[in-house]
Amino acid sequence: MPEVQAEFDAGRFLRTHILRPTWHLVPAEDIRWILKVTSARVQQVNSTIYRRENLGPAVLDRGAELITQVLRGRRYQTRAEIGQALAGEGLLADRLRLAYVIMNAELEGLICSGPMRGAQHTYALLDERVPSDGLNHGDLPELARRFLAGHGPASAPDFARWASPTSAQARAAVAEVAGELEAVEVDGVPHWFDPGAPGPATFQGALLLPLFDEVTLSYPMINFPRAEQHPHPPGSDVHIWSVIIAETNVGL
Repeated sequence: MPEVQAEFDAGRFLRTHILRPTWHLVPAEDIRWILKVTSARVQQVNSTIYRRENLGPAVLDRGAELITQVLRGRRYQTRAEIGQALAGEGLLADRLRLAYVIMNAELEGLICSGPMRGAQHTYALLDERVPSDGLNHGDLPELARRFLAGHGPASAPDFARWASPTSAQARAAVAEVAGELEAVEVDGVPHWFDPGAPGPATFQGALLLPLFDEVTLSYPMINFPRAEQHPHPPGSDVHIWSVIIAETNVGL
């Protein structure tokens, strides 16, 4: 919709790597504090790829420095243009290495999405999109409260899977806000929800679940049985597109 596109291009909400090693859309007023409470854990998750691709701290720091220089002054650049700029300075990065060099800069709170350029996403300096004015406040319990209000009934492990804290951190954060919520046990596991949130909607027809949809990613206990004539073999990744009809997985 043109209105949504205009809000995105204006920086009212942003696309960046946050919560997990994947892109999310986040309100501009929340991006800094959510990065603060989740980026260290996401960086830890990424460390295996960093090592495998020989992206040591010196390379990542150099990449972040160069990207900052390229984007300074609201010079919005696409991923390909950033890759060319890095290569021009001797930092060669193929598609995966470039993706993780850029992701590191996002997780360090240096860059985020810029306005769309046609069908292409661009990047911008976070400081130029969302000036740091001290108004961005929040912590892990606040993130847990928002998750449970928007996804409940959900458990502490569900929150850990969604936002990447350790199991202990997730339990502590949920415990801190549990008094604001109501609880129900599912198979002996406590789940919390906001009693004031809208109830579940009834739906008839087909659900076309996209890549890494929240239903399959955040709720592993949900199990849509596979239809007998399912076109893909057992064991196919349920996170990669599913077609659900009458609570049955009929295809990908």
